Amino acid sequence: MNKILLLLFLLPIFSFGQIAQRGSSTTNSTYNAALSINRPAEIVSGDVLILNIAQRGDKKLSNPAPSGWILIDGLDLGQTGSVRRQASVYYKIATAAEPNSYTITLDKDHNGSTGSIIAFSGVDVSGVGSSPFDVVPGSINASNSNTATATALTTVSPNAAIIMLTQAIGNDPFYSNWATTSPGTLTELYDDGISGVVSIGAAWAIKSSAGDTGTGSTSLTVSERNGAILLALKPDCPAFSLTSVTATDACTSPGTSNVTVTG
Repeated sequence: MNKILLLLFLLPIFSFGQIAQRGSSTTNSTYNAALSINRPAEIVSGDVLILNIAQRGDKKLSNPAPSGWILIDGLDLGQTGSVRRQASVYYKIATAAEPNSYTITLDKDHNGSTGSIIAFSGVDVSGVGSSPFDVVPGSINASNSNTATATALTTVSPNAAIIMLTQAIGNDPFYSNWATTSPGTLTELYDDGISGVVSIGAAWAIKSSAGDTGTGSTSLTVSERNGAILLALKPDCPAFSLTSVTATDACTSPGTSNVTVTG
């Protein structure tokens, strides 16, 4: 009887990255003061930082230009009487020399603002221009109701992090019922602001499979002009690598062996 001796040497490299939320930091400002936001604790080089700002003023406002930050989108959320509203969202990739706090100079005409930074680890930042996004981010969508809605994205990578950011200027509503069609319920990261002036919020979840997120939404406690945007961060997940497979027939007579490797 022929005996087949199979020597199978598998030297795989496994690296299953998982995006994790590292921390957050929020601050408020009134009138002509700049926003000074503390660096989220425990961030390291390569982490992705997302900055969300809402401003209220008596004249048309503009997007701030904080040093080192890249504008994702900014939008005038509309005017009621003399009240003007501006929403702005930015990102940056942390370096080894991040400051203890970030100072954001605002329009001299603003009379109330809120800003927050959230940090994420496990993101692939090796793309063109070191972009951390799985797909091009959406744009801020404006509405005037007790529901904030964000335009859907179509992700291309499994386990992308779906993040929804909101801005409301007026009655400082609270947010609840964060969700998208996929991955579904989102976990709130922050909900903060100045009473009766401005508020911002954020929530997120991991989307296990690529595809359409559906519209993002969250409920506001009062009807107010608001903005909302969805982002998708790409996970740092190198592909499975199979280094070596060897099958050896130790018999002197001819023999056949089938080897199947699934990874």
